[in-house]
Amino acid sequence: MFTMQRAAPIARSLGRSLATLNTAPPAGKSRRVAIVMLNMGGPSTVPETHEFLKNLFSDKDLIPLPFQSILAPWIARRRTPQIEKQYEDIGGGSPILRYTRLQGERMAALLDELHPATAPHKAYVAFRYAQPLTDQTAKEMKRDGVKRAVAFTQYPQYSCSTTGSSLNELYRRGKAGEIGDSVEWSVIDRWGTHPGFIEAVAQNVERALAKFPEETRSDVVVLFSAHSLPMSVVNRGDPYIMEVSASVNAVMDRLKHSNPYRLVWQSQVGPSAWMGMQTGESLKGLARLGRKRVVLVPIAFTSDHIETLYELDLEYVKEARELPPFLPTGVRLPEVHKTGLGSSAALITSLVSALLIRLHVIPPDSFDTQGGLESASDGRRLAHNVAQYVHCLAQGKVGSGFDVSSAVFGSQLYTRFDPQVIQPLMDDNMGSIQSLSRILSPSNPAWDYRVEPFRLPPSTRLMLADVDAGSDTPSLVGKVLKWRKESATEANALWDSLDKSNQTLSKTLLALSALHAANPGEYAIVVKYLASLQYVQWLAHPEIPERQLKIIDAFSQAHQLAEDIRAKMREMGTRSSVPIEPKEQSELLDACVSVAGVIGGGVPGAGGYDAIWLLVFDPADCPEEYLPSRRVEALWSGWKGLDVSPLSASESVAKGVRVENLGDIPGLREVVER
Repeated sequence: MFTMQRAAPIARSLGRSLATLNTAPPAGKSRRVAIVMLNMGGPSTVPETHEFLKNLFSDKDLIPLPFQSILAPWIARRRTPQIEKQYEDIGGGSPILRYTRLQGERMAALLDELHPATAPHKAYVAFRYAQPLTDQTAKEMKRDGVKRAVAFTQYPQYSCSTTGSSLNELYRRGKAGEIGDSVEWSVIDRWGTHPGFIEAVAQNVERALAKFPEETRSDVVVLFSAHSLPMSVVNRGDPYIMEVSASVNAVMDRLKHSNPYRLVWQSQVGPSAWMGMQTGESLKGLARLGRKRVVLVPIAFTSDHIETLYELDLEYVKEARELPPFLPTGVRLPEVHKTGLGSSAALITSLVSALLIRLHVIPPDSFDTQGGLESASDGRRLAHNVAQYVHCLAQGKVGSGFDVSSAVFGSQLYTRFDPQVIQPLMDDNMGSIQSLSRILSPSNPAWDYRVEPFRLPPSTRLMLADVDAGSDTPSLVGKVLKWRKESATEANALWDSLDKSNQTLSKTLLALSALHAANPGEYAIVVKYLASLQYVQWLAHPEIPERQLKIIDAFSQAHQLAEDIRAKMREMGTRSSVPIEPKEQSELLDACVSVAGVIGGGVPGAGGYDAIWLLVFDPADCPEEYLPSRRVEALWSGWKGLDVSPLSASESVAKGVRVENLGDIPGLREVVER
């Protein structure tokens, strides 16, 4: 299910203190001051739609067309039935005139109160494409004898196509004498970062976010949507895109970057290239990534009209709600960069566990207890042993078993089983079913693996990325084992040294959890401090308190151990002639480890052109843009030496394989049963 809230557009007038002003000095005694509110407008009734569209497509500032005087009426006629239906769907017309007049009346009354020296003030509405058009407003101002006026755009961000077009039309009417003689003008042409505007948008976003459950609120994506522009307009230097971006940045600064966010674009017209990505496509993309909680924010609109009431409230919401919970990627399986299928330990564990339950070999509640060898049922242990055997068959060797063990038991410190326990089953002539059952039985004492609890240190997270096209793991491992057999003395010495470093790293990481438990306040201070620094700067401060120094030393040791493990892995690769950490991968990892807030990194498993892992700080209450993970993602996105594809990685609290209830996951039953 896709959950979406829309933050309301701004329906309040703003002061002038930080707007862009070109002010003419007042002359003589106080006379009526006109506040001319410039906007695109919209048809107040459905029958006005055709005239509105004809005026819109006739504006060369907005949509330059060849043979405009001929094409504009033709396009308007073709589009009128469709757009009339949209106005009918939102109540029979656009409310933008009603809202603009209401805002103008209240603004004029407020100005009379706050600035009586220039009173009386009167608001005039000058729409570009709908009634009241600029020429009508000009005549009204002339009848009223206006001598001082402020052209106040209702577009917060400036564009030649919107504010520019309205100002051009106002200038043409003034030059023709339609407004009157000797009118003194001031212009407010943009106010996209005015504190009042930013505060109003931020408060609307906060109200929308408050409708989501507190436990998932910080994961809701704030999607800022603005009216798009043709790329032909953008490429000639129109400032609109940058000004909308500045508005978004100011709002997120005000919100302290509490949520992930994106800026997207709506209302594209015609076949030419427009600024993207389009709002509808971004909603579909977020759904494919599993991000189905969204707040949609109209960042460039100050009152409801067709773009908010129809596109956002009806069209996009309808599209989002119709998206199936499981979306096709649109890519053929052979073209997917890396699927993680084939001999994937997680896949094999899932299949084995499902079959054991389906065939009534183990009871359905075998996986009710969460992970851990001590509390594991016989059913979970049998699933482990069978999955280990099947995985070894798929790989063509008896491997470490860690992948299967972590899939069965969750995060852990793992000591592998003696390979001899299943070596007899690896031969083609494996013997009887009885011997298979006896060897794989959870009561067989030859399964001497150990599983100990493990968690990452608090306020840290693991990051994974797929690198290039992946590697042939069985082939790499086979070459390393061949070297180990042929050069047993040097291989075993390196193996033991690597094992010692791995064991020490795990103990160091567990010790950091203990340091957090002993003094969470000091631990949080250290994490926040180190998250902003490169490793070489961690111990550079001469006045680090002793109580914090112990925590920093532990993180420093974790970094050094990770680098030591990398060095030993590279040495193993050199001696066995296997690219465990190839030169290109070393360059990528060196760059990653030098990023501020990265504790360490390396290559997982057998290495090769497969993947990299990083352990980074993840401090609480840190603006998203300042998180170390964001710096790493920026590095990955611009890396040229290898194709780097981020992988989703989070520490699971489920602790291993479990039985899913089809009814608990929206859409899963339909996918499974179709």
